[in-house]
Amino acid sequence: MKLLIVEDSPLIVERIKKNISEIKELEIIGETGTVKEAEYLIKKEKPDIIILDIHLQGGSGLGIQYLIHSQKLNIKTVILTNYSSPILQEKSFELGAKYFLDKSRDFSKLKETLINIIEDKE
Repeated sequence: MKLLIVEDSPLIVERIKKNISEIKELEIIGETGTVKEAEYLIKKEKPDIIILDIHLQGGSGLGIQYLIHSQKLNIKTVILTNYSSPILQEKSFELGAKYFLDKSRDFSKLKETLINIIEDKE
C-alpha cells in the first residue's frame, strides 16, 4: 500500500519512518510539510493511506482532509497532531478521517493503527 506522510517537522517525519519501517506492506511514496505539495502528491501518486498533521505550512491538514472527502477519494487518513482538541477530532471524523492520534500521547499506536488499516483493506 502506498503511504504519503504530510508533516512539517523533519524530526517527526524521521520518527514516523523509523516507527513504521518494519511494515513491509507499506511503500512511502512521498513526504511533505506543505498543503500545496500534499495536494499535488495526492493527485499524482494516489496514496492508499496518508499520515496527516493538522498544522502545516500554507494551511491546515483539515483542508486536505476536506479535499479527500469532497472528491470521494479512497484514501484512509490517520490524523497525527499536537492539536488534539475534541472539536478538531470531531471535525476530522466528520470529514472522513479514519483515525485521530495525539503525537504526545498516541505516537506509539501509529504502527498498530497502520497495520489495522492494511488488514482491513486486504
